[in-house]
Amino acid sequence: MQRLHSLSQSILVRLSVGMSLVTLTATAVIVGTVTVSEFLAGKGAAINLAGSLRMQSYQLATVAAIDGASSSSRLSAVDDSLAEFERRLHHPDLIAALPKGHHEPLRATYEGITANWRNLVRPHALAAARGDMPRARLVAEIDGFVGEVNGMVSQLEEQVENRVALLRVIQGAGLVLIAVVAFAMFYVVRSDFARPLADLLRVARAVRAGDFGARATHTRDDEIGQLGQAFNVMVADLAKLYSGLEARVNEKTAALARSRRSLELLYRTTSKLAARRSTKEVFKEILDDMAQLADIQAATICTHGQGHGQGRGYVVAHGPQGDALDHYCAAGRCGECLKSFLPHDVEVEPEIMWMRSIPLIDNGRTYGTLAVGLRHGDTLSDWQTQLLEAVARHLAIALSHRQREEDRHRLSLMEERSIIARELHDSLAQSLAYLKIQVARLPATKDPLLSGTASDILAELRAGLNNAYRQLRELLTTFRLKMDGRGLTAALADTARDFQSRTGVILRLTNRLVGPELSPHEEIHVLQVVREALSNIEHHARARHAWVRLVSDMPERITLSVDDDGIGIVGEDGDRHHYGIEIMKDRAAILGGQLDVRRRSGGGTRVAFIFTPSSAIAEASPQRTESVLLVDAIGTGVAQ
Repeated sequence: MQRLHSLSQSILVRLSVGMSLVTLTATAVIVGTVTVSEFLAGKGAAINLAGSLRMQSYQLATVAAIDGASSSSRLSAVDDSLAEFERRLHHPDLIAALPKGHHEPLRATYEGITANWRNLVRPHALAAARGDMPRARLVAEIDGFVGEVNGMVSQLEEQVENRVALLRVIQGAGLVLIAVVAFAMFYVVRSDFARPLADLLRVARAVRAGDFGARATHTRDDEIGQLGQAFNVMVADLAKLYSGLEARVNEKTAALARSRRSLELLYRTTSKLAARRSTKEVFKEILDDMAQLADIQAATICTHGQGHGQGRGYVVAHGPQGDALDHYCAAGRCGECLKSFLPHDVEVEPEIMWMRSIPLIDNGRTYGTLAVGLRHGDTLSDWQTQLLEAVARHLAIALSHRQREEDRHRLSLMEERSIIARELHDSLAQSLAYLKIQVARLPATKDPLLSGTASDILAELRAGLNNAYRQLRELLTTFRLKMDGRGLTAALADTARDFQSRTGVILRLTNRLVGPELSPHEEIHVLQVVREALSNIEHHARARHAWVRLVSDMPERITLSVDDDGIGIVGEDGDRHHYGIEIMKDRAAILGGQLDVRRRSGGGTRVAFIFTPSSAIAEASPQRTESVLLVDAIGTGVAQ
């Protein structure tokens, strides 16, 4: 049934049926016409022959009734007329025009005429020719006979007219049928073929013009309808493909634009890091550019020392949500960012912000972390991740380069201090040692001059030489103090361990100053202040606990405090405690800071040292030279 339904919906099937009907109709008309034509063939001759029988009958009556002719001549003429009549009566054309059946009227009429001719007219014509029968009677009989012949002729004509009428009917019916089928085919072609093709052509032109919303309206089950359905599907697919291509082109264009901006950012980053000293201001500018391009909410750089488990925000957070990230970092949760040497995610505020931590690594050494904050639900695309990692590599290289510069400065400083220490040891120290020996020999000489006032002067001289020698030894110790590549953090930790193991005092070290905030020159003085303060605690405080705290409590201020729970400061009476305080104050003055020594409210002593590092001063005053001079060793020695 489905196949029959499909066949009934097929345009080709319908056109084929129409063409078949036209062909069959034309064939039927042709066959009918040929058949009728065959039937009518010879009918004209038969009618002529039948009509000539009437003339021949009258001729026979005329010949038989000729006056003045001999009997033999009339008989001869009658015989000729009879023969001619019979030839025409039995002519094949006339016989062929007669129907085959004996019950047919025309056949019966012919047979009646033949019988009357044979039984009546022929014998009477001969009898009238011989004179045996009156000619008037023969004429009367022939008139009746001619009437029969007229009847046959009429039947022949009627038969021909019927056949001609049948031929007209056949041709008319065929013409009407052909016209109906042709009209039906024209309608089918127009409605099911021409219009759908025009519709497809319209859609094709629209698609060619770029309108992928055009659709074919003829979508029935016929061939063109199926073609229209397929065309609609194809146009829909083309629309999807075109829109997909357009979207991909737009995506690629946007990707190229992002790549161009990313390259510009990396170029500016490289230029800034290469042309200017790697200061906080430079890093802030880089973070600003990166946050704007990568569309991130916050960004900060957290630095930490080698092997140190804590970090510090070296560059404050930037971006719309920078404060939230800054508060997170200020809460001391650096372990979340520093727990891995690979990029990882950290939850800052649930349902509000999360953070991607990217370690700053160069040549296998970690210098800190680049932390970027994003809104909850946002994700980093591949290009953002690649951009952030590229910026992180540049920052790590810059920090590494700065660290190497600091190490070179520190090494140069240590070498110069070592040279000064050797020079002092080989010159002034030897001289002082010689003077001490000579002063020590004077009491053994028993010289009477060494009595009274001279003895007092000698004692003062001996005390002065001892004090000078002690200060010189301290100066040499200071100059010989070295800091390895681990920097101030490791040096403070080593100092704390040595102090605890030597004195038994429980020392708590808090170092929130992580990163390249201090120059090597500043690190040496900070370390010396801590050592001097711990030396005072060791020799004078009689404390059980001590606290060393180094923090950056303001963006451009560093505070060092050394506290103990001992007996507290007792005054300045010229003892070593006095000299230690003066040494610390001199070092604070060299760094442009202030040092305050006072009793603690809960007992003990507090040494507070506040100063602004040279890096912060350089950033606040760009016109000032960026270079940091090495420590003036001689000046430092004078300060001692």
